[in-house]
Amino acid sequence: MKLLNTPISMISCMDEMGEIQPIKFKIIEKNGRSQIIKINSIDNKETLNICGIKSNIFTCEIIVNEVLRKCKIKYDLVDCKWTLYQI
Repeated sequence: MKLLNTPISMISCMDEMGEIQPIKFKIIEKNGRSQIIKINSIDNKETLNICGIKSNIFTCEIIVNEVLRKCKIKYDLVDCKWTLYQI
């Protein structure tokens, strides 16, 4: 997987226990166009301490241009920001 660490806009939901689940996100492409990507499934979720910042890392399956791909999405628990971490 290629490391991107690109900020994204995310639509997510929380269950009654407060667990967050990403649903779909918007990314701005290099040409300035935005693309909305739906998350098909979440394969894994892990909590890591990256450079002293506690983050949730979601390993997901997404469809980009009609191709199924794996990606990792990071949620920064301190700043409450989403990034497309790897694809």
